[in-house]
Amino acid sequence: MRKIILCLVLLLCGCTTSVNYDDVHQRKNPNTNMLPALYTKVSAPNLRAAFTDTEADGISRDERGIIVDNAISLFEREAEEKITVYEGERKGYISFKIPYVSMEHSNVLRITSMATLNLINFLGFPHDKITQTMEVEIEIMDKKRSVIKRYTEVVESSAYNAFYWGYRRKDINRKISADNVKKALSLISARIDKDAPLIIPQLEKGKASKAKKTKAIKVIRVKG
Repeated sequence: MRKIILCLVLLLCGCTTSVNYDDVHQRKNPNTNMLPALYTKVSAPNLRAAFTDTEADGISRDERGIIVDNAISLFEREAEEKITVYEGERKGYISFKIPYVSMEHSNVLRITSMATLNLINFLGFPHDKITQTMEVEIEIMDKKRSVIKRYTEVVESSAYNAFYWGYRRKDINRKISADNVKKALSLISARIDKDAPLIIPQLEKGKASKAKKTKAIKVIRVKG
């Protein structure tokens, strides 16, 4: 009897929604005003550190690694496909940071599940609702790494841990983290699109100054 119950529990645990391709990939929709080609700048230790305080919320070291890899992939795709042109001389840098992450759980769902000895969960009642708040920061820098523009967005995403229709506990963190990164990047990308006419001249400034200096030297030589 115990073996039957154990098999049933394992079967039900597998009857959940999985993280799919669209969950960890951003749809391509290029900006109207694309920036010149830029180097992408990411600090993996910085991203991992943002999730250190979430260990108490069930995010293991391995899960943090997957979440960080997804975040970097989303950022690089966003920068290279939607914000900057792919080819040409690199005029500066675009950096990606996650300064802050926090997690909240639903005490109501947790207490209700425990009060019914989790029997209600077999009917589809969720074990928990996890809400993640994330701050994302993007910086546009010139070749000297002087910051031209800094953007920050605070976003929030939620997902349910439930049989049949919800996510498994280990997949929730990956799902909501990817959702938050996509939300923030989409908002920041739209802001960069509006500011592009002001950003582009500052990225081109270094090259223009160099050309002007060269021309002046040639004039001096002709006079001599």
